[in-house]
Amino acid sequence: MSLTVEPPCVLYRDPRYYSAFPTLARTRDGGMMLAFRRAPDHRALLRGAAPADFDHVDHLHARSHIALVSLDGHIRQGQPAVLPVDSLAADQDANLFTLRDGRLLQYGFLWLPVTQDIAWRLKAEGRSLRMGRDGGGHFMFWGAYVRHSDDNGETWSDRRFLPRDPRLGEGIHPDCPNTTALRGRMVERDDGGLVLAGYTHGLVGPGTAVQIFASTDRGLSWDCLADLTGPDGPEPSAGSSASRGPLALMEPALAAWPDNRLSLFMRTNDPGDRLAAAGLTGSGLPSSLAGAAVTLTGIVGHPADGLVLPDGRLLLVYGYRHRGAGVRARLLEPGQPFDTAREYILHEHCPGYDCGYPWAERLEDGRVLVAFYAADGAGVRGIDGVVVHV
Repeated sequence: MSLTVEPPCVLYRDPRYYSAFPTLARTRDGGMMLAFRRAPDHRALLRGAAPADFDHVDHLHARSHIALVSLDGHIRQGQPAVLPVDSLAADQDANLFTLRDGRLLQYGFLWLPVTQDIAWRLKAEGRSLRMGRDGGGHFMFWGAYVRHSDDNGETWSDRRFLPRDPRLGEGIHPDCPNTTALRGRMVERDDGGLVLAGYTHGLVGPGTAVQIFASTDRGLSWDCLADLTGPDGPEPSAGSSASRGPLALMEPALAAWPDNRLSLFMRTNDPGDRLAAAGLTGSGLPSSLAGAAVTLTGIVGHPADGLVLPDGRLLLVYGYRHRGAGVRARLLEPGQPFDTAREYILHEHCPGYDCGYPWAERLEDGRVLVAFYAADGAGVRGIDGVVVHV
């Protein structure tokens, strides 16, 4: 097996915006949609980039939204459209998925901006909030949603929130729709059912764990099928008061093999930045999920996206936030252990570690476009891409 990579290209970059977390989907007319989280980047009001700008991270903003760009077969982009915003909360990760019947789904999660005075009062009540970098405001988690378009992204339904788990919610406001966050590819099974993975706090220990959801009505409603918790983390260092517990699992992405098996790839808080994986059988899905074993792989990087190719192989792409930061990939045969596949470097020239979150999708000619976010030479975050021959 071999893989070749074309030179990188810019899919979208505007110095006025902080653009990140891209996703790709083919539409029923053969086009390609790119969506990403976009928010004002106030550094544009200054002149010149400071060294700290290349690793400046602020992924919370009251005006963050989902931008949608149409790409053509030559990777030329149109002007971005802004998907309908929530009247209360700000969008976070963008995810796209096209059903076999052409329906386009967009899913993600929200943060509710809160004023400083109200934030302190909510904290006094025991509510959980996050604060943006450099005093960038307070935010309360506001749940995960799915919405759809039946006209290639021209118009969109209202958001439909995932169900709230009655077992969870400590620190979450009772008005919050649910406790789930979404980042990663969903899958459509042979019977038309949809399977989606999210992650949440409160299932086990202080970290996050994965929940698996299913829909039998083309994404209109969802049921939680099962929980998946991480393997045990490393032993605490000598003298530490911490106890050994399961690793946190985050940003799960599904891949559906031709035999209806599913693979699930998850970011972890492993000190070595290793990716976790689980194998799920396609028949009797709920029962297979209950006993699924989550294991740490030898793959270093996060998060991952797995694209199953027409010949049955899997192209696994993942971000790499170490020296030589960028995006890496492995090409796997069905049943091949993940660690045995050769690692390919798709891009290694990101000037800072705030980069990655790749997503792969086939072009009409069989090549694969991999979109990711990265800073340019001025520290401006945008969406870049590489075209891969597999």
